[in-house]
Amino acid sequence: MHIAKSPAGLLVALCTLLLAGCATPNYPAPVAPGYAERPPSPELTLTDDRPKDEIVTDTGSVWITSCDFGLMRLGDDITVPPKLGLLRRDLEDALGPRLRHATLAVHHYKLFLNAVVAAQAFATNGGLGEKIVGSIMEPGQCPDGFYTASEVANKFPPFIVEIAVTLNGRDYKARIVSSPPLQLSMGIPGPALQAVHTPDGAAALFAALNKANAELIRQIALDLPKT
Repeated sequence: MHIAKSPAGLLVALCTLLLAGCATPNYPAPVAPGYAERPPSPELTLTDDRPKDEIVTDTGSVWITSCDFGLMRLGDDITVPPKLGLLRRDLEDALGPRLRHATLAVHHYKLFLNAVVAAQAFATNGGLGEKIVGSIMEPGQCPDGFYTASEVANKFPPFIVEIAVTLNGRDYKARIVSSPPLQLSMGIPGPALQAVHTPDGAAALFAALNKANAELIRQIALDLPKT
């Protein structure tokens, strides 16, 4: 972990994040491309077994020494439909009648915007250097939302999606890291939430969710009977 070079630097970073978090306005949730409300297929029973803290948006720690300083978990209010609604739509569209009498229990569906590197750089030197890429967080250092430099395509804070489900008694897991083509976060909650609600930010967000759903569906399809 990088530590603020001075107590004053730490104080400035802390105050900036606190003020930004307190002033975070509500933004209308972006709608998934092509989405239209429709009744769920009776062929698929879906249960939401996620812990409650995965359902709400969390802006991470305000302490620069914490492993989740700059790590934002995005909740169900971020998109229309919510994450599980989008997953169900994608499953029904991709697998259709192959889901007959299927029961899907969703244990985890986590969506992160990991700006740990950007937040550390912003707090210590006021900017994101060209050479800063990859995550300060290594696997096991923090329980969620980590990534490594080899998993990203550019220096911008990536989305990380982690899914764990059980379908008809079989367990499946999908994890993806998706690099947006633009800067969405410097680790400050208000501007980051605003950025993911812009057209370009929303497109990057849905690209990450679609990528994760597609990987999960790929695994499930291997075990389902052909029609």
